[in-house]
Amino acid sequence: MNALIVDDELLELEQLEYMLQSECPNWKIYKAADANQAHDINRSFPIQLAFLDINLPGKSGLEFGEELREINQEVDIIMVTASQNFNYTQQSIRIGVFNQANHRK
Repeated sequence: MNALIVDDELLELEQLEYMLQSECPNWKIYKAADANQAHDINRSFPIQLAFLDINLPGKSGLEFGEELREINQEVDIIMVTASQNFNYTQQSIRIGVFNQANHRK
């Protein structure tokens, strides 16, 4: 499994990478600090799972998630944020982010 973590906070990137590698040692983890880096990674490697921070410099995680979904309809997307803004939740659902209720088995 190829997983992509996109977050502009270095500590958050490292913590999420550590947690994923601890639980899923066979996964290949790619990291990006913004949507531009994430696009480059996505063009080079088949991403199956993406963890996207909503608040990124430049293009938001939601905008990148929409573009990622257009390129790769099979990718599962999990939004990562500390924000409590419900509008983000609504936008995330609209682009089809990962949800336990609609997870493909």
